[in-house]
Amino acid sequence: MAKKPRMRATGKGGKGGKGMTFIMEENTLSPRIKTLPAYVDHVVGTTMSYYEPQVENYAKTNAPWNDQTTNARNGLTATSGKEKDAHFIVLAHQVPYGIWLEVRWSGKNAIIMPTIEVYGPKVMETLNKILDKYSGSPV
Repeated sequence: MAKKPRMRATGKGGKGGKGMTFIMEENTLSPRIKTLPAYVDHVVGTTMSYYEPQVENYAKTNAPWNDQTTNARNGLTATSGKEKDAHFIVLAHQVPYGIWLEVRWSGKNAIIMPTIEVYGPKVMETLNKILDKYSGSPV
């Protein structure tokens, strides 16, 4: 359980000498604020790692084209990672003609953007829930 700040009253304060002034002797906010960047970094990285296989599986399962060799479907890969201060999930084709599956016929066979449209909101909802819990709990 988090420590409560100690406060002490000092003399008379306020208008006409009435009231009191309180001085906080122990800073309980700063230590928690200092842990926030590391906590957020951990939460975002863990969330990306959690969703990485789900994104890949969804893309492979829901790719709308008819397979001839299964190379395109099997070559869909999702990878999560971090570069500088940015976390990400990359979903990509491993076959050279993957770009044509995405853009030819006005995107009729596209799977990358539809997968992002499904999983983007799920990832953000998960992060919001976790970070909302942080705001109300001691570290």
